[in-house]
Formats: sequence, C-alpha cells, structure tokens
Amino acid sequence: MIVKEFDYNGSSALKPQRKEQTIPSKETYDKKKKKIEQQRRKKQKDKKIKKSVYQIVLLILVVGGITISRDVKVYKTQQQLDSLNKEINSVITENEALKVQILKASSLDKIEETAKNKLKMILPTKENMIKLGESQTTEGKQ
Repeated sequence: MIVKEFDYNGSSALKPQRKEQTIPSKETYDKKKKKIEQQRRKKQKDKKIKKSVYQIVLLILVVGGITISRDVKVYKTQQQLDSLNKEINSVITENEALKVQILKASSLDKIEETAKNKLKMILPTKENMIKLGESQTTEGKQ
C-alpha cells in the first residue's frame, strides 16, 4: 500500500514535489526482523568463538610457561648434580693419593731414611744407650 504525503515547503505557487512513502507490509517487516535476528545471532556466535579461541590460546600459553619453568628447574638441578659428582670424584682422587702417601711414609725403610738424611740422626751405640729397666735396678743395688 502506498501512502502519499503532501508536504509543502515555501510557496505553493510552484508545483511542489510530493514525497511518496511506502508502508512496509507485514511480510517485509518480518523478513527484516528475521534478518536482523540472524545477524545478531551470528555476532553472538562469532563473539563466543572468539572468546573460546582466546581461552584456548591463554591455556596453551599458561601450560607452555609451566612446562618451560619445570624444564628450567630440572636443568638447574641436573647442573648441580653434575657439579657435585665432579667434586666427589676429585675428593675421591685426592683421598687415594693421600692413602698412597701414607703407605709410602709409614714404611720402616722410609722412616729410617728420613731420620738419617733429613733429621741427621744416627744409630745409637752401646755407650749412648741407657736401659731404663736395668739402670734403675743396678743403681739401687750399689
């Protein structure tokens, strides 16, 4: 249905231009309403998908960060373990070297050689020897 509206602006001496306005029918109104509703639903669906994508990306970032931090901790612990193992091996090697030195130094030949050469000791003669057990008994008898 077409409704003609008469709107006069200015002088009526000239032939005025008439504006024609159509009133939409119920069918076109329903079609437009349906189209607007579909667009609104599509926007909501797109927003929901976008939100889900952001949540998934955020979840992946968080899981990745946690994984990387745990790997860093494992790596640092492994480095500390390697360092301690190296220290233990060096201490064991040093211990073995000291045991060898002790064995060398504790032999009687080595002790005698050190006493004669480094300390300038000599073997005592019978004149230089004093027997404690006999000297006390002989002094008491005289």
